Amino acid sequence: MLKARHAEGEFWQIQTHLLDDEEKFYIYFHMDRYLFDYILSFIEKDITKKNTKFRQAITPIEKIAVTLRYMITGSSARTLSSSFRLGESTIRSIIQEVCNAIINKLMGIFIPTPIEERWKSIAQGFQDRWNFPNCIGAIDGKHVNIIAPANSGSLYFNYKKHFSVVLLAVVDDKYRFIIVDIGAFGRNSDGGIFASSKLVRRLESNSLHIPNDKPPAGSNRDIPHVFIGDEAFPLMKNLMRPYPRCRGLSEAQTIFNERLSRARKVVEDAFGIL
Repeated sequence: MLKARHAEGEFWQIQTHLLDDEEKFYIYFHMDRYLFDYILSFIEKDITKKNTKFRQAITPIEKIAVTLRYMITGSSARTLSSSFRLGESTIRSIIQEVCNAIINKLMGIFIPTPIEERWKSIAQGFQDRWNFPNCIGAIDGKHVNIIAPANSGSLYFNYKKHFSVVLLAVVDDKYRFIIVDIGAFGRNSDGGIFASSKLVRRLESNSLHIPNDKPPAGSNRDIPHVFIGDEAFPLMKNLMRPYPRCRGLSEAQTIFNERLSRARKVVEDAFGIL
């Protein structure tokens, strides 16, 4: 298998060409060489195995290549097994190993839980850019299409008639992800996913370091800092949703809904950027 992998495996056949050509490298990995090496520098030790008398370990570079191709193409473990000349179970193990290493090493760096001053900065950004006071993030769910796992029934089957898992995310005023909750079954609604998420538990336990209530500009009445979502989400002290559209709204309520919708659009745009 090792000889076949080195002689026929996709990565070993093209790696020299990729390393010598930045454009081909980017097309294949959807990132430049600098970013690839940056990720490698953080997780290399965590995904390195020692060679033995019986086998030569798969290199960290090849493991990252397998994982990136899985993410980029959406190919099955069987397809990647054929391409890389690795066993299907090995492919699955590599993907899980690399993803866990990325989460453990990089999530705290790139998506740290905001502290109070960070929340205040986000709130100021929403005020300045979207004219919505005391907003500390926009929340929404995004369905990510998948091939349904064996024997999963309708767990992943969503309202769009596709199989999916859901990415529940909070985005700041500059389209940056600040909280993510990934992997809920596609059949669940955004509200249902939120109700069972770590985020709602942290809101209920007051462990997110959200700033104290404060009056918006032009008012002397304290109001909470809030995340904003659409009608699928519940109304909570720190979660704001629009007024229901099924009843007649006053002019003030209509204006409120319009401003909330405009500010909340940052999370939809952030998903689009992905």
